[in-house]
Amino acid sequence: MIYLTVCLALFSLYGTWLITLLVYGYYIALRLITSKNQPQIHTVAKIGLIFFIGWLLYAVIQMEWIIMTENTIKYVKNLVYGVGLVILFSLHVQTFKKLITVYNAWLFSLVLMIGIGWWEVLTGNHLPKSGALQYQLDEVATAAFYNPNDFAFFLIVSLPVLFFSISDKNVGMKAFSWLIMLSSVYFIYLAQARMIYILLIGMIFLYMGYLIFYRKIKIVLSIIAGVLVFCLAFLKQLTDFWQQIISLKGDDGSVEVRRVLTADAWNIAQNNIFGVGAGNIEYYLDQFGTNVGRIVNVHNWWIEILANYGIFVFSGYVLFMVFLYS
Repeated sequence: MIYLTVCLALFSLYGTWLITLLVYGYYIALRLITSKNQPQIHTVAKIGLIFFIGWLLYAVIQMEWIIMTENTIKYVKNLVYGVGLVILFSLHVQTFKKLITVYNAWLFSLVLMIGIGWWEVLTGNHLPKSGALQYQLDEVATAAFYNPNDFAFFLIVSLPVLFFSISDKNVGMKAFSWLIMLSSVYFIYLAQARMIYILLIGMIFLYMGYLIFYRKIKIVLSIIAGVLVFCLAFLKQLTDFWQQIISLKGDDGSVEVRRVLTADAWNIAQNNIFGVGAGNIEYYLDQFGTNVGRIVNVHNWWIEILANYGIFVFSGYVLFMVFLYS
């Protein structure tokens, strides 16, 4: 239940944030008390823990001098969730059995999100926290996230879990996993986000490469046959899908809008080397940026970190990513 609670809290389901913090505190305290009987944390993990804890502390210290907005509290709370999750996993998930527990919790959460998504699409209703209510979007799925893009990205990140469950020897589990997979692809299509489409194609190619590497040719051929049937059945929709990917400019000039937002955020970051505060870049863009129809979401993770938290956190993040993948 620990991992299920954590996943649900991170997906903004109601009232679980307090339970999550209590769970974090309990397991971290338990680890500290029984540290002599636990496996030692690898040096790489220790460096990561130090960085993320430092990031969280810096975000809290920033609140002493920044302009406080509604986003500030939301971003700091999400940072607490994220850093707490990193600490919890580093201290507690150190065996294959516990990793399988995390996998099962993630799969359960994914099924729950897919169920909510279908409820939204079939009824036109949304959870109270969904941004689809604000923008009057009926035929999209956001599940427990704010917008369709966030939900679609979660589905992309969850694909490896589905790839693993599809290979299950149980026929029923295999069929159910394929159903969840097709539902995920459908919701990703509804999000109408080109970058998500590109990530989806990339994940499929990676999975195919994995299967070929381990000589699972029958599965590869089955997937290719399934893809061909799918393409023939939905040829028109896939043509529109492909046009979305290769389009250099969205219907509303979204590429140009994001270019302007990125340039404005870069200028704000240069004038605030210690950061404008967690989540505050949107406030600064609204007050001092170019008017692009009240759109203030940068859609650039790197620039957001630099502008919100400053050069020191950004440099630490870059070094951490280089160290992680080197």
